[in-house]
Amino acid sequence: MYTQFTPVDPDFYDIVNDYQHQLLVVHYFNPHGEVDTVRSELVRLTKSGKEGDFVVLKSNDKVRLDRIITIHGRPGPAYDEYDSYANQCLDCMGGMD
Repeated sequence: MYTQFTPVDPDFYDIVNDYQHQLLVVHYFNPHGEVDTVRSELVRLTKSGKEGDFVVLKSNDKVRLDRIITIHGRPGPAYDEYDSYANQCLDCMGGMD
């Protein structure tokens, strides 16, 4: 289940709209918090109010905009969260007290 929708920089909407009807690869956090990837054509951007805004793909996948890590190689709103997630072990002491 997705968490509460986080507002997205308005410029990112323009970036997404520029990719309409193009085949692209989207890396994102799915509703279970796992990193997922889909390769498909972007059909449209939908605004669903309190549920959030979604990218609708030709493959019938819907990806919530604020959970996109990268879209067509460009960082998305969840990129910083992923970067922290990917480098998690670099923040620990690794048994060195």
